[in-house]
Amino acid sequence: MSAVVHLQVREAADAVTVPAAAVFSAGGRDAVWVVRDGRAERVDVTVGVQGQDVVQIVSGVAAGDSVVVRGTDQVTAGQEVP
Repeated sequence: MSAVVHLQVREAADAVTVPAAAVFSAGGRDAVWVVRDGRAERVDVTVGVQGQDVVQIVSGVAAGDSVVVRGTDQVTAGQEVP
């Protein structure tokens, strides 16, 4: 006999979240690429609750900010992002 169980261990209401693929490590800090005025800007972030697919951002990114999700290792500061 076997069973599949899904446990919700932690939940954060009204949290700013980004896809887990958007967060990378730079200089020992967690960071994301934010698109501002059509250009990439690296922003250090503080990570909160982490899920399998999404990560809570406690500081550094606000609701409504656009972040780069794919190819974060190929982005450079100031690069034009469509």
